[in-house]
Amino acid sequence: MKFSAFKFTPAIALIFLLLTDIPAKSETSSQLMAERASNGLLTASKLDCPTPAEITDLILQEKFEEFEKWAKYYEKQFSKDPLYEAPLVDLYDGIDPENGFLPDKLTKWVNTRPSYISYAARGIYKANQGWVIRGDKYVKDTPPENLYGMHLSHEEAKPDLLTAIKLNKKFSPAYCSLIGVEMAKGDSYGTTSIHDLAVRSIPETYYVRYDYLRSLQPRWGGSFELMQEYADGLDKAVKKNPRIWSLKGEVAAERGKTAWQDKDYNSAIQYYTEALSYGDRKNFLKYRGRLYMLVGQDALALENFQKFRKYDNADKAVTAYIVSLTEKLGMNSPQKNETPNKSFQPTSFWQFRSRPYIPNLP
Repeated sequence: MKFSAFKFTPAIALIFLLLTDIPAKSETSSQLMAERASNGLLTASKLDCPTPAEITDLILQEKFEEFEKWAKYYEKQFSKDPLYEAPLVDLYDGIDPENGFLPDKLTKWVNTRPSYISYAARGIYKANQGWVIRGDKYVKDTPPENLYGMHLSHEEAKPDLLTAIKLNKKFSPAYCSLIGVEMAKGDSYGTTSIHDLAVRSIPETYYVRYDYLRSLQPRWGGSFELMQEYADGLDKAVKKNPRIWSLKGEVAAERGKTAWQDKDYNSAIQYYTEALSYGDRKNFLKYRGRLYMLVGQDALALENFQKFRKYDNADKAVTAYIVSLTEKLGMNSPQKNETPNKSFQPTSFWQFRSRPYIPNLP
């Protein structure tokens, strides 16, 4: 009997990795995990979700039941597929905190249809509103009245968020928002307690871990050492959700941001390149593209922006960079009538993934 030669393909290597309890250590396995993280981001970016305008209009028109149907659908899918956490979180973050007509509607929703969904919607609205009031400057450059307004709004948000979690302990959007509220107060014990409860209840969560890791940044009273220690402990969690692997790049990315602010552009590029070795992240690609522009490496800048568009072709700034660079390099510009990805992508500064507590880059 003849046997064909066994070929150890990357697919087989990945299956082997998933069936063992051995953390990814080798260069090959790290590359595979980074590829899985990138594929996870791509899949999540393609999942359908109403736009922020559509989400806000549902509440303004008192179509509370329709919002609830969207929310329950994403929760059900999330229970089977961790990548569905993305549209679930985006659904709540799509509620426009700058819309002054929403508070009365949200309160009516809570009073007429009390549930973790309505409480979370009102709580997340208030929490995000607090960040809008604060603005996007460092604390030393922020007026005291802005900080007071933020804390006041956050204190109003907290009971609703806690109620939502009490009613549904597997509800990641409320945990994410609470971590931000506690971080704004400088309460590291609070952020840790919320994180620990969340990961016990939702071991596959990416966004809670993302927000907690951001709370460990030096600018929020943490340190690079704390960030690294947390990132090093994520190997087991990666088996629950491939996107978690990319969180290991947060430490290098934060160092890159610091180098950028110090105008050490080449070092910043190196740090973002290290961060991206753990898998693609939209902001990292966008920032490295900008840095390549600053050092005059336009072709590499264009490459990063084009890769960004694989995940999000609705970002107006990136589209403008691509048009400018393709013209500069004598290439064909992207088609202007290209249909944008329907998947919701935060573009306003108040959205949680680019919320104003993360100061603007230079």
